[in-house]
Amino acid sequence: MFSIIWRTIKDRKISLISYSLGAAAFLEMYVALFPLFAGKQKEFEKLLNLYPEQLFQALGMDKASFNLARIESFIATEHFSLIWPIMAIIMMIAFGGAQIAGEIEKGTIETILAQPISRLKVFLSKYLAGLANLFVFVVVSVFAIAPFSAIHNVDYKIENFIKMAILGFLFGLAIFSFSMLASSVFSEKGKSNLVVGGTIILMYVINTISTFKESLKNLRYLSFFYYYDFSAAMNKNTIDGLAIWVFLGVSITATILGAVWFMRRDVGV
Repeated sequence: MFSIIWRTIKDRKISLISYSLGAAAFLEMYVALFPLFAGKQKEFEKLLNLYPEQLFQALGMDKASFNLARIESFIATEHFSLIWPIMAIIMMIAFGGAQIAGEIEKGTIETILAQPISRLKVFLSKYLAGLANLFVFVVVSVFAIAPFSAIHNVDYKIENFIKMAILGFLFGLAIFSFSMLASSVFSEKGKSNLVVGGTIILMYVINTISTFKESLKNLRYLSFFYYYDFSAAMNKNTIDGLAIWVFLGVSITATILGAVWFMRRDVGV
C-alpha cells in the first residue's frame, strides 16, 4: 500500500511543485504590493460605494470587512477570492482524474491490481496520496505569508491564515473526493475531468445567480462556493460550522461511493 502511495506522489511531484510555487509566487506579489495600497483606504471606499452590495456577495466578499490597512483583507480580496481556488480546483480535478480513470486509460491499472493488495487498498492509497498533495499545496500556498511578510516588513495575524488553511483544505478535499468518484466511474480521465469541472462551473454560476435573484437564493446551498467563505476566515478568523459539515459530508460520501464503485466495476471498460 505504501509503495502505491509513494509512486503516486512521485508521479505527480512536478505538478505539485509547480502549483505550490505558483500559488506562493502570487502571494509574494500581493504582499509586496500591499504597502502601495495600505494608505489608500478612503479612495477605495469611495470606489466601492459605486458598486451594489450584490456584486460583493456574488464574489464572496464582505464589503463591510474590506480594509486595505490590513494585509488579511487585502490578501483575501486579491488572492483567496479567485486565484487560489482556481489553482486548487484545477490541481485536485487533474490529480483525481488521473488516479483511476487515468490508470485505466493508460492500461497500467492491471499492473497495479496484480499486486497482492485489495482494490479497496488501491483506492485508499490513491486517495491518501491526493490528500498528501493537497496538504502540501495548502501549507506552502498559505503559510508562505510568514517569510514574505518578514521580507517586506508587513504585520499579519497567523490565526487568520490558519483558519484560511483549514477552509482551503476542506474545499480542496471535497473537490478531490468528488473527482475520485468520477475517476472510479469513467475509464477516461478526460471524461472524469469534464464531469467534475462542469459541475464546479455550474456551482459557481448557481452561487452567482442566487445572489442576484431573490427567488433563487436557496440554490446557493447547492454550491461549494457558498461555503467557501474566505472573507470570514481571513477578516473575522471564523469558519461557518455548516461549511465544515458540508465539505466533510460530501468528501466522505463521495469517497465511499467511489471506493464501492471501483471495487465492483470491470476496469477493462
